[in-house]
Amino acid sequence: MKLVKFVLVLVAVYLGLGVLFEAAIGHFQPEGGNAATLRTFDPDGTAHDRVLLLHEDNGQLWVESGHWFRGWYNRLLENPQVELLRGDDVSPFIAVPVDDARVVAMLTRKMGKGRDFRYWIARALSMFAPILPVRLDPPAGDSMDAAPDDAMSAAAAAGTPNTAMDGAPDVAADGTPNVTDGAPTTPSDGVGG
Repeated sequence: MKLVKFVLVLVAVYLGLGVLFEAAIGHFQPEGGNAATLRTFDPDGTAHDRVLLLHEDNGQLWVESGHWFRGWYNRLLENPQVELLRGDDVSPFIAVPVDDARVVAMLTRKMGKGRDFRYWIARALSMFAPILPVRLDPPAGDSMDAAPDDAMSAAAAAGTPNTAMDGAPDVAADGTPNVTDGAPTTPSDGVGG
């Protein structure tokens, strides 16, 4: 019986630490470096800003949700039109959630997996929440190099995020894959939101 109580107390402490960590990340998310502010919108148009780590892969911008409490992620599922704020620059994007193991693997490498113990401490404190990648595509007609593939374009134009991949490679307009299998192209100094 003492063992059961000990395990229950241990689980309660772990969950309490996880909730405190999530609250601290939400409040003290570091700015600078790879951080940028993602602005999402409620259905009534109310804007919400969230500082996240911005990842780049072959010119394609990504953010990821690696925490259980992800109001910003739920808002972009309802309204994929977002804005990215970097310094004084505000750029519109279409947020496209991508359910693809290759993308998750690429983002976990960029987050520091395999480089040091801080990655695993942060993942443990975030209670191993699933990493949910979000690709930031320029709005239709924008002349940025990284263009979404046709399936993603159709979903973004319809205002419906495409969360299920058909297994086809994620390929940019010029035919190059948006996800690399090599080392990260930009270092990350922490865990995103």
